[in-house]
Formats: sequence, C-alpha cells, structure tokens
Amino acid sequence: MFEAARFGDEISHTSALGGFLIGAALGIALVATVAIATFTCGFGVALLAGLAAGIGGSLLTAAGEAIGSMFSSPSGTITTASPNVFINSRKAARVEKSIGACDKHPGPVQIAEGSTNVFINSVAAARKGDKLTCGATISGGSENVIIGGGTYRYLPVDDEVPEWLRTTVDVLMAIAGAAGGIAQLIKAGTQAGMKAVMPCALKFTAGFVAGEVASRYVVEPVARKAIGGLVGNPVDLHDGPQADPR
Repeated sequence: MFEAARFGDEISHTSALGGFLIGAALGIALVATVAIATFTCGFGVALLAGLAAGIGGSLLTAAGEAIGSMFSSPSGTITTASPNVFINSRKAARVEKSIGACDKHPGPVQIAEGSTNVFINSVAAARKGDKLTCGATISGGSENVIIGGGTYRYLPVDDEVPEWLRTTVDVLMAIAGAAGGIAQLIKAGTQAGMKAVMPCALKFTAGFVAGEVASRYVVEPVARKAIGGLVGNPVDLHDGPQADPR
C-alpha cells in the first residue's frame, strides 16, 4: 500500500453492511426459535438457552459483518485534488481538501486519513488504503510513486455499519426473545399455566442479557480475529486481486 492517491483514483466500500444485515436476520431467527422452544423448560435449561441465544444471535451478526468486510467493490472516485502538485500527470490527492464522490452516500465526502509526515499544499498526502469520511477506502493509486510515513486520521470516519442500526438489531433480538415467550404464555392460557411459564421466561431473559454482554465484549472480538484469519485479506470484487489492508 502507500501508493500515492490522485484525481480520478477509485474509492471502494466493503460489504460489511450487507453481511451485518444477513447475520442479524439469522441471529433474530435463532433467538426467536430458541425462546419458543425453551420458555417452558426447567429453570436451568431456560437460563442456559437464553445465554446460548444471546451469544449465538450476536455471534451470527458479528460473523456476517466480518465476512462482508472481507469483500469490497468500487463506489466512486476522487473528484478534486491539488491545483498545482501532480503525480503521474494527475493532480495529487490530499486530506480534507480533496473530495470524493461516493455512490453510497449523498453529497461529497472528504479524504479523512493520510500520511503523518508527507504534506501537499500544507495538508497531509493521501495514499491507497486511506479512508474517507463516509467509511470508503481509497482503492486506486499510482503504480510507481509511494508516499511514506504512518497513517493518521485527521477527520472523523463513519462506520460502514451505523450505530443506530446496531442498536436497532439489539432491540429486535430482545423483541424476538420476548415474542417467543409471549407465544408460550398465550399457549399456556390459564393463570396456573402462566405462573408455571413466567419463572422460565425470567430465567431465559436473564440468560439472554448475560449472553449479549458476553458476546459483545468477549466473544465477538475473538470471532472477528478468527474469521479474518480464516478468510484472509479483503477481495476487490471489481478486478479480483486481494487488497492488503496494511
């Protein structure tokens, strides 16, 4: 990486959002299925089932996102660059001042990352692999000009999976678990039946919450690293070769 970025060079987004949504759908279905099957079981079974559902649902979501992030496709180009510095006869791209046009986001987006010690027109030089504010990555660059230095994030970068969507999925998983319990409560019907089901429902809910917490802070980070190691480097769906994330 570190190839110099220029006017007209390609930017790409990964498929993290699509993978996240597929994993979330599978996770919600899993939680609902386990809830329906175990709300009327014994205390220990309900607790363990809730724990497994919480971990499993979150793990499927994280796995989908991690696998999706391994694949990228073109989403636009760099549309403004330096007025007087050229690389391979093309204007050099810079942090903040250079703009990209992204198919997946309305309006222009700025280049957010760049070199720590190479500057063009008093702002950091941008390279292949640096990110834009929309979360896209510069995927094109010079074939023979390398710009050194570390990478620094000069502007905020949006997550490809927005936080509001993550929160929505968490809420939907909780609703899926509750819906399974409600189905069993309706099935139980009588007051005596509801009294029998309610303790298991509470146990399942406690297990589910514990599973969600364990998954978010322990299981998911480990799973992301494991999946990344198994799948390998991101693949550019436009031309096939692997793209090294540095």
